Amino acid sequence: KHQINTNPAYANLKARNQEFGAASKLSKAIRLGLGNNSNQFADTYLASQLTAIGLNLIQKGSGVLGKRILNIHNNPQALLGISLHKKQSLKHYFKAKYSITANTARNNININIPKLKETHIVNKPKQATHLTLTAVAVTVSPYMVFPRTNTYLPLYPQHNAKGITTTTTLTLCKIENQPINIELALTEQQIPKDIAITLWLGISFQSTISKKKFQIPVNKGMSCIAVL
Repeated sequence: KHQINTNPAYANLKARNQEFGAASKLSKAIRLGLGNNSNQFADTYLASQLTAIGLNLIQKGSGVLGKRILNIHNNPQALLGISLHKKQSLKHYFKAKYSITANTARNNININIPKLKETHIVNKPKQATHLTLTAVAVTVSPYMVFPRTNTYLPLYPQHNAKGITTTTTLTLCKIENQPINIELALTEQQIPKDIAITLWLGISFQSTISKKKFQIPVNKGMSCIAVL
């Protein structure tokens, strides 16, 4: 390790290690913002999956190797559609159309599903009678190397790794044309435009037995549906 830090021959390796560290920080920021949703929806590969995405993003950043800016806005497509669990995605169960709107301050987001029908819910467990939708917004700051520390730090620490979760009330699986709006109120402050707001939507199922509702633990999925 001492040679890597001091020997010029290892400069390229040191720079790549620096960027790997930044990607790991981005991965941790997203997982912190997701909060308990990681425990509910994710598999054990989520951290490494997000770190790999972070490495992809930093390659798109400006600057020299080891000091390139890491920003999800460099390549938001890298995050879109990824699922917290590799084998259980949102689209495996949920086919409804939706729209996403945000106010000018970027601190209030709405996910609107104009008509949720029974045919929009696919591959549901046979015993499932109800469903719940969970929406999450996670803010992720750009990361850059600061001269004083010579390490990657978030440009906006006050907005970094912050998450808000909204869960719908229990909804019958056998529904027709039910409108659903999910509001996510992040903060009272305006959110700068270079901060990425990652939006996640998940579905889980419940079963009613003798008027008691039970969570079905296996059949569920959450995916990234937008980057604002």
